[in-house]
Amino acid sequence: MIASDDQRPEPRQRRFLASIASETDGRPLIMTGSAELLLPKLEKGGLDIVVGRFAAETPWQKRVTLLPDSRRRKNDREALPLAAAVRNGENGWIALVHRHAPILEGANR
Repeated sequence: MIASDDQRPEPRQRRFLASIASETDGRPLIMTGSAELLLPKLEKGGLDIVVGRFAAETPWQKRVTLLPDSRRRKNDREALPLAAAVRNGENGWIALVHRHAPILEGANR
């Protein structure tokens, strides 16, 4: 599990990853880097998730699944709201991440 940013992951990112790890009995490996470097690795299956700040109209929304979805992120008060990017086609994983996505919007879980 990856946090996309060139600085330390934000508390909401850490809470989100910890929540997913708790459900999956996983141990997140947190790496930082730019979305431009991490998203191609995600798309090729080298990463499970990229968490970061993405514009609502990012061109990546056609190549990966972004959660929460862009309709919710467009209305977010933050200029670049937090979102999780996951590889398309992995429906079980997408559903699991979707259940935890409200944490990125500030919900407690």
